[in-house]
Amino acid sequence: MKCFYCDFAAFSGQSKTARRYLSALEREAGLMPERTPSTLYIGGGTPSELSCEEISLLFDSIGKAYPRSRFVETTFEGNPESLDGGKLKLLRERGTTRLSIGLQTCDDALLKSIGRRHSADDFFRIYREARAVGGMDLSVDLMYGLPGQSLESLLHTLDFVLALEPEHLSLYGLQVEDRTLFAKRGVEPDEDLGREMFEAALERISP
Repeated sequence: MKCFYCDFAAFSGQSKTARRYLSALEREAGLMPERTPSTLYIGGGTPSELSCEEISLLFDSIGKAYPRSRFVETTFEGNPESLDGGKLKLLRERGTTRLSIGLQTCDDALLKSIGRRHSADDFFRIYREARAVGGMDLSVDLMYGLPGQSLESLLHTLDFVLALEPEHLSLYGLQVEDRTLFAKRGVEPDEDLGREMFEAALERISP
């Protein structure tokens, strides 16, 4: 199940094809061997759904495709329900410098209502494990303008996250795209409330 606001292409029951996808990805990257990127971002979707062995294969493929690259920054996206201690250690060992964790909100009822498969406690556990593993900056993704989300709820989440002192924070406003479940349900973002949330968040974050 994907989040109700997500408009990425997704198909259920495809875990068995992960290696075929990684193999195709390696072949595609090999078509551009002259490139020497300096930053690497693994995300857009949920790459933490891959197993440890598959994550290793992915990094091996990147190394083969860009043998001359020495990445200044390597970011890996993950969700709390598909990260664990083994994957965190592997990511650090494979040179990940920033881990981006999708929280969205620390309101468990709201998480469920937007199709997330984790709780605030799940996020906190993974965040602590990542800190214990060390070697990676931590980034947290949050959303505002969610259906049923109040300004107070957003600020509570912000205070919760800021107390953890992540190195980076991403704040996204809800956009309802065609063919998402939210679109089918007729969800329409409250632009006025969204603007108020964004301005209040900036004020809260500012030193």
